[in-house]
Amino acid sequence: MHSEIIVKNNTKIPLENKIDQINTCIQSIHGNAAVELVSITCDDISYKTPNFTTSGIFRLHGLVKLHNKLQPWCVILKIIKPDTAEKDNIEHHNYWRREALVFKSGVLRELPDSIYAIESYLVDEQQDGTIWIWMEYVKGEYANTIEQFSYIAQQLGRCNGAYLKGIRTVPNHEWICRAWLKSWTTASRMYAPNIEAYASRISTENEQSTWTWYKKILENIDSTVDSLQQLPRVLAHQDMSQMNMLLYKLN
Repeated sequence: MHSEIIVKNNTKIPLENKIDQINTCIQSIHGNAAVELVSITCDDISYKTPNFTTSGIFRLHGLVKLHNKLQPWCVILKIIKPDTAEKDNIEHHNYWRREALVFKSGVLRELPDSIYAIESYLVDEQQDGTIWIWMEYVKGEYANTIEQFSYIAQQLGRCNGAYLKGIRTVPNHEWICRAWLKSWTTASRMYAPNIEAYASRISTENEQSTWTWYKKILENIDSTVDSLQQLPRVLAHQDMSQMNMLLYKLN
């Protein structure tokens, strides 16, 4: 049966042994109706700024036969991978397994209704240590105008407000990062250059003032971040870049 499927793989990922996984996705798309996979095309979407733990993001699409008619299908495949030892720490802000655990847990189905998270059809751990996340394809629009970004900010505010007002409860899974900013600032300082080496180049009063201000921030950063930990908690994505947000019209 698999040999009859037309496959066009424009990437280097091994698709030949993933037909069952693709069929699982298609079954989910069509509500477990009897569908026959006809063709598969796999393209690298060439995401320019991947996370350290992202190995690749791909678009798989093609045709299925449903009720003797050809219908298009499409899924997104994201492959995540281990990185440095620190990112294997469950409390790290970039814990490499967190995204897979988020999808497997189903917490994204319980979000406030101001935003919508894509559905995951399958989370598939590989023998090479990577995890393949098969996800819903959404045809939306990236924000480009002030009005669109303002609208997104409003929806995110409504989402956070639902947790602050007790309409939603922050999930209690151990892999949810509860000190994101603390972890991020700590990790950033580990890889930051030695700024003291540049201090000798300061020549103007304005530069000296900025340097003094910056050193004071560094001296107080731990106590400042610790004080923020006392604030109420919400469930946040923490990477709401333009490419991670889509404006989508519900039918």
